[in-house]
Amino acid sequence: MRKSINKMVGYRVAAALKEAGPALERKALMSIAAGVPSQKLKEFCGTYFLRVLRVMPNYPAVMGVGTMVLSSNTDFTPEERAEAERLMGAVGHVEWVEERHMDAVTGLSGSGPAFVALFIEALADGGVMEGLSRPQAMNLAMITVVGQCIGATDEAQAAYYTKKLLKITYLFTWIVNSVIMLALPWILRIYTLSDEARQLAFWLVIIHNGFAMLFWPASFTLSHALRAAGDVKYTMVVSIFSMCAFRICFSAVLGMYLGMGAVGVWIAMVMDWVFRVTLFVTRFVRGKWKGKGIV
Repeated sequence: MRKSINKMVGYRVAAALKEAGPALERKALMSIAAGVPSQKLKEFCGTYFLRVLRVMPNYPAVMGVGTMVLSSNTDFTPEERAEAERLMGAVGHVEWVEERHMDAVTGLSGSGPAFVALFIEALADGGVMEGLSRPQAMNLAMITVVGQCIGATDEAQAAYYTKKLLKITYLFTWIVNSVIMLALPWILRIYTLSDEARQLAFWLVIIHNGFAMLFWPASFTLSHALRAAGDVKYTMVVSIFSMCAFRICFSAVLGMYLGMGAVGVWIAMVMDWVFRVTLFVTRFVRGKWKGKGIV
């Protein structure tokens, strides 16, 4: 499998280099083509002389916290090597290795973020298998991973994995709630309910699950990440205020005084989610959670 992938990459790189042709004569080329040695790249250029520096980046580079591994076996001049290190250093940590180690680097730091994401998902899966709900399991995984990053004083990685885990949580939230809402008419038939009770239950589930798909992960999973980063006081104050203001006071106003009943309580719950999302997302984006301490 690996050889077939390398061949496919090699064919595409070869075609691109042959097309470039004379324009590459004696030029310095930085290559991120995985599994294609520098000697092969030179051969692809035919009679034209090409100077090559291989680079293996990884996905966190998009946030400026990547690991950029450069091959020390290169025809680059010292000035070009320094410029390459400056360019790669703009998006992460730079490491130099001999080219014979580049395949190992591809599997370690190049593919590592994907393995970490699978590990985090496996942590949550283990929690679910032992009886935890999926949201609880993801929240605990979030605290574990982000807390570890903060403990290592690596706030950039903490931000990266917070976003990664939020995406995973949103994905599972959408899948589970979509299935529930699609199957809701059949689920309600299992219970002996009056037509009025069935209609009320239907709308309560639609309101809860529909808005949960939009707001729940950012309301609660993100707050766990902030707590893991040491921003405990802010999240605690926001949570207590929101609970009292919306879950209690607005529930009473909408449900009792305005006669909206259970639907009013659910609307107050959604208001609580929106309030939390607004404050927690703003806090996270502005970086106010950084430097709060280690948990």
